[in-house]
Amino acid sequence: MWGVGVMSRRNQVFKQVLYKFFRERLETCTAEHQVSPQYETICYLGDTLSRMAVTDELFVVETEGRVIRPLALLYKDAREADNEWEKRLLLQKLGEQALVTGALFPERWARKGLYQDYFVGMGSAAYDYLAEQPVPKQSVYRELAERFAALIELVMRACFRSPEKLEAILSEYRKRTKILEANSASPLGIDKISWNHGDLLH
Repeated sequence: MWGVGVMSRRNQVFKQVLYKFFRERLETCTAEHQVSPQYETICYLGDTLSRMAVTDELFVVETEGRVIRPLALLYKDAREADNEWEKRLLLQKLGEQALVTGALFPERWARKGLYQDYFVGMGSAAYDYLAEQPVPKQSVYRELAERFAALIELVMRACFRSPEKLEAILSEYRKRTKILEANSASPLGIDKISWNHGDLLH
């Protein structure tokens, strides 16, 4: 039980580190490319990216191992959901997965005949449904539904559109997180991080 608690705390620290990093990257790219999403949407995107990085949310376990469930099957799952709550959860997962996989791995999906308009269509439709429901984040979902193409481009720029560079970032922040857990006097140590991104951008 103790080991599980340590891992949970480490993931919590790592997620908060990545959330701050991605949010700042998104804000920088917003200014550089004159995109103007609302602040709540930037926070949602940062949370989605950081959450996907530290959990297995993108994957399902099948006979061939851990795989990314196709968006079309997620849509089918949502249509066949037993209740409205489950349907909303599945559509949110669909929207987030369309955003992340479409932004980070476009070449991989293009080899399978899936291009950006596919991810934009699926993601926009999912968020359009959510924006019409009596749920929190309605304004965020509405912006994602109406500006999905622009926001997927923003995520591409924030993540450098390079899995190699993104992995270098993740490795660097994993190391920093371990140092924070060992040395920080604050509960999570986030305020002790030196946010020097320059060494990660080249």
